[in-house]
Amino acid sequence: MKNYRAGQLDKLTKRGRYRVSDGLYLEVTRTGSKQWTQRITIDGKRCDLGLGGYPAVTMSEAKDKAARNRLSIQDGDDPLAARRKAKKKAAKRKAKKSSEVTFRDLAGAKLSLLEHSWKDPATQARKWLSPMEQYAFPTIGDLRAGEITIEDVRAVLLPIWTDRNATAKRLLSNMATVFAYGQVMGNCTINPADKRVLDVVLPKVRAAVNHRAAMPWKDVPAFIAGLDGDTAAKALKFTILNASRSDEVMGMTWDEVDGDTWIIPAQRMKTGVEHRVPLSPGAMAILADMPKERPLVFPSVRGRKMNHTALRRVLELRGLKGLATVHGFRSSFRDWCAETGKPRELAEAALAHVVGGVEGAYFRSDLFERRAVLMEQWAGYCTGQRGMVVKLREGAA
Repeated sequence: MKNYRAGQLDKLTKRGRYRVSDGLYLEVTRTGSKQWTQRITIDGKRCDLGLGGYPAVTMSEAKDKAARNRLSIQDGDDPLAARRKAKKKAAKRKAKKSSEVTFRDLAGAKLSLLEHSWKDPATQARKWLSPMEQYAFPTIGDLRAGEITIEDVRAVLLPIWTDRNATAKRLLSNMATVFAYGQVMGNCTINPADKRVLDVVLPKVRAAVNHRAAMPWKDVPAFIAGLDGDTAAKALKFTILNASRSDEVMGMTWDEVDGDTWIIPAQRMKTGVEHRVPLSPGAMAILADMPKERPLVFPSVRGRKMNHTALRRVLELRGLKGLATVHGFRSSFRDWCAETGKPRELAEAALAHVVGGVEGAYFRSDLFERRAVLMEQWAGYCTGQRGMVVKLREGAA
């Protein structure tokens, strides 16, 4: 069999095993890397010993290692024994390190992964971590993740399971996610937050339907008539006229306004899909009254994104605390559509709802032109001004 010389090794590129000397080979892998391998017999069994990569290990060094291995075997030693022992020690160290990871450590590691997929990492991280810090960490936070039992998780949830069931269920879901991550990483052997098991050992709680307080649609025109003043009031009015989510309005920029169309990018939509909003004359009138010096259409006093408290404050100042919510005006709009005979598909499209099932699978149009008529009718009803034409000031996006 042909033996390859040192000067030929760099030219070997085809995947395969190339003999260099008796029992010594240079293997070229599928990716093009090269590894030294010694084929040798130990205790009657043929084995392959890795001697390092080429060119980090030269041919002369590989031959020297191979010669030492042959002498070692002749003396009754096993070159593989030391490697096996080292691997076992490394595995034990890894297992010990994994077993020392606490639930708090595991939750922090999982949170760092989740943040990469969130639209607003800071806000969503606070919401995710808050029930952990309040209820889970004081009880099991410093326990080794692999030693936590179903009874430990039950002890965390039981005090709040009945009185704060929504929070408890959210906490249970987050804990299950953490333990599932721990199973993959080798820190846990079971998931003690398995909902199927905990449902058996936790009290049954009848689900309560709590809809957000919504103003009756017949009362909206009177409310809007007195809605003027600062930026927050204008933002709320704009939100109502477009039946939008408040977060979409508070993050609205002039770059998203194209004539009488507001184009909300996918990353700002709850559904993750770009949404076009036909702006009625009433909505355009509000935009025409807003300054264009800053990127945000409805900035806070400091020029930053307005928060939800600002819009809630508008309702509270008008004596509507507990009687109406900002999000509830979407329900007002939906009720108006139903009571006045507007097509269901138009109402759902205006609210940017995802239609599920077979209907959603086949329905692809956003009904923009028909929605433009619908939103003009809604704004006209709310403001009592129909057919009003308003142009944006100079410099509008």
